[in-house]
Amino acid sequence: MPEPEAVIRALFADVLGVSDVGPGTHLLEAGGDLAAATRLAGRIRAELGVALPLREFLKEPTPEGVAARFGVPRRSSGPVAPPLPAADAAIHAEITDRLRRITPTFSADSTAEPVLLTGATGFVGAFVLAHLLARGRTVTALVRGGEPRRGELVRHLENLGLWQDGYAARLTVVDGDLAAPALGLDRATHDELAGTIGRIIHCAAWVNHVLPYPLLAAANAHSAASILELAVTRRRKPVTYVSTRGVLTPENYPPEAEIAAGPVVALPPEADGYGRSKAVAEAYFARAAELGAAVTVVRIPGVFGDRDRHQIQPGDAWWSWTKATVLTGRYPSSYDLPGNELTQAVPADVIAHVIVDLARPSGEPGCRFVNAVPNRVCSTRDFVAGLREAGLAVEPMDDREWHLAVGRLDVDDVWVAAVAGQVATQPGIDLPQRLPRFSADDDPAVSRAVDAAAISTPQDLAGYVRTLAGS
Repeated sequence: MPEPEAVIRALFADVLGVSDVGPGTHLLEAGGDLAAATRLAGRIRAELGVALPLREFLKEPTPEGVAARFGVPRRSSGPVAPPLPAADAAIHAEITDRLRRITPTFSADSTAEPVLLTGATGFVGAFVLAHLLARGRTVTALVRGGEPRRGELVRHLENLGLWQDGYAARLTVVDGDLAAPALGLDRATHDELAGTIGRIIHCAAWVNHVLPYPLLAAANAHSAASILELAVTRRRKPVTYVSTRGVLTPENYPPEAEIAAGPVVALPPEADGYGRSKAVAEAYFARAAELGAAVTVVRIPGVFGDRDRHQIQPGDAWWSWTKATVLTGRYPSSYDLPGNELTQAVPADVIAHVIVDLARPSGEPGCRFVNAVPNRVCSTRDFVAGLREAGLAVEPMDDREWHLAVGRLDVDDVWVAAVAGQVATQPGIDLPQRLPRFSADDDPAVSRAVDAAAISTPQDLAGYVRTLAGS
């Protein structure tokens, strides 16, 4: 039997919980469901390196149907899944090429305490930094501009209510650039960090939902190779990569499916530049075992501030759309529909706890995926009720008319005005949406933490809306 089909049959059997399957065993007819299909597609991708979009997999979910992608002769007729899109194939070839250039030089695991943190000047990164410092950890923050920007970083934490004077002695700031080779570190600094840090937490990204993938790739995607190289130089250091739920696109994950933790079954479409860039970074880290690296990829949901101070990210897409609602005094009429789900969100201090503590890498070579996304959702009705709870008077408006109205707002004040007109032309914008759910069995402690803290009620939202309205 050709080797790829043998591997595929073994994976089918394992997911179905049986000892063996035949070449024509149909996953769904044999007792599997959409959640099993999602897990199986992810495992095939991890084992054989071939992306298999879920919708294509479900056209013929049999071992021989999947094996046909590898050129294995078919025993019966039927549709053949299309080859990997040329653009995706080129990306995976580039990942392979960049990883081949990395030569691990570690002889032992690092026992050092300091943490190297990227993205501390961002919202989530600031909470991660505060969480580490509050627990007595020593942190080296990689910031473009280095030590001269230390004061700016401190003020950032002060503005969020997170800074304490006792933190200063345990914070070092070094100059770096994610988009540059070796993270923009000079050789001496790179060598020093390789021997003195004990863990890497990679939060940084160029968050932009308008730019195409090629403009985001260097900073968001290919920087993963530089992180992996640092992780396996001199001493091995575990890596935590902070990704996003946005890599799990509706094209590949139907909303009725329960999503298990694992590699993405396919890259997001080219039109989704940011999501695609984050998924490509995940694809690098998914191959950590090839270098002997230990990685955890943590996918996070929408992130609000903590429940005491109700901090927000004014530039975040969710809050930009919310500000558009506040300024127009209107909301899309589809928000009044029952069952219309809007967001899955968690306070930033809880997400920091997940990233630093609950999802800490085990130290074993390989990549662990953690979906830190709550199954408790905020509906559109709850969102509108939250606006009113915060004292705002808002009324419904036809969905397309509302998006066109948002498009007339000042882009400098509400950046989503730049894309609202395009959204208005999309089909189905006035239909209710259902958000995906996530398996609680993969990481029960993480699932309990994010579900317990999920921001989902009008009362939950009102404090944050007041912060927005007062900004």
